[in-house]
Amino acid sequence: MQSAQTLLEQRLAADDLQSSYAACIDEDRLEDWPEFFIDDCLYRITHIRDYQAGRPLGVIYATSKAMLRDRVTSLRLANIYEKQRYRHIVSPTRIVNADNGVVQTTTSFLLIRIMATGDTTIFMSGVYHDILVAHGDGLAFKEKIVVADSGPGIPPDFRQKALGRFTRLEASRQAPGSGLGLSLVAAVADLHDAALHLEDNGPGLRVVMRFTPGSGPYPT
Repeated sequence: MQSAQTLLEQRLAADDLQSSYAACIDEDRLEDWPEFFIDDCLYRITHIRDYQAGRPLGVIYATSKAMLRDRVTSLRLANIYEKQRYRHIVSPTRIVNADNGVVQTTTSFLLIRIMATGDTTIFMSGVYHDILVAHGDGLAFKEKIVVADSGPGIPPDFRQKALGRFTRLEASRQAPGSGLGLSLVAAVADLHDAALHLEDNGPGLRVVMRFTPGSGPYPT
């Protein structure tokens, strides 16, 4: 069992890591963002229902620092979106478990988005589920799972239209994207004679694709 002094030091180090991590994003220092992780890491953004159901994939999924660097390059060079910035509000970090230099923590967060016009909205709330390890003079993320408990989803009366090309929700026009994602999914479903359904994920959207055995253009 670790001493109270050791636990306090780990708690302070974890709090410092989380606040520095949030400041890095808020100050748009995205090139520094991957450096909060070790090389062999896991980063995932998911919704609370998927997390509770044990579904492994997420909205964003990366399994190395190199993949995180690629995402920053994409954000800087490939994505086109209205200028915006973010402000994180994070709670004190709670240590769930600590053993042999591996620290498991949870931290609640609130993410606020500020547009160039000055319009400010609550973009997301949720919890960071992290695994921290010793790295250099402090701690680094071995695993960061961002579990969002809020999300806009797609209204039922708009879901069929959302499958069309270059279609974007009004609430999403200020975020990165081209409006092609769901239309590509629909094209793949059609190619394989699969049934595609858009459902409420409470929060967010769930896309369900059901295949019939033996269907589609390829041998089974």
